[in-house]
Amino acid sequence: MADNEDIDILNKNLNRYDDPDYLNVNGYRPSVDLNSKLKFEKSTIEKIASVAAYQVPGVLALKGGVISGIQETFGSEDMTKGVSAEIGEKEAAFDISIIMEHGYSAQKVYDDIKEIVSEHIQSMTGLVAVEINLKIVDLMTKRDYENYKNPGSDNLR
Repeated sequence: MADNEDIDILNKNLNRYDDPDYLNVNGYRPSVDLNSKLKFEKSTIEKIASVAAYQVPGVLALKGGVISGIQETFGSEDMTKGVSAEIGEKEAAFDISIIMEHGYSAQKVYDDIKEIVSEHIQSMTGLVAVEINLKIVDLMTKRDYENYKNPGSDNLR
């Protein structure tokens, strides 16, 4: 069993980077920014934007292209469908395509998407959303959308 002195040495070694007096063998404290970079896959950034956009009232779905449609045909959901991102080291730009619910203001949905996507991207990645373009590819009622999603189902109530 370790004595108190051994425990103190162990704790000091574990906490040495928090200790302002810690010096490495060359006589200087190691920099936290050792030429390191935090990077994200494009699909990760697109997924964050997608999840954020779905939180906006009036967004029924994000609308992907042909590849998303093929994936969904085979039972695989594309979490990045409807979102295309260009990312740099500190900034990101987005093109988002949605199916909007009838009865909502397109301008309000657009403003809300810009706000929530920007907030999520900034808080989760540190990137700044410098451009967010929204394309409304279709407008449907909830009932029409359910019929569109589940063709052949009886949603005519």
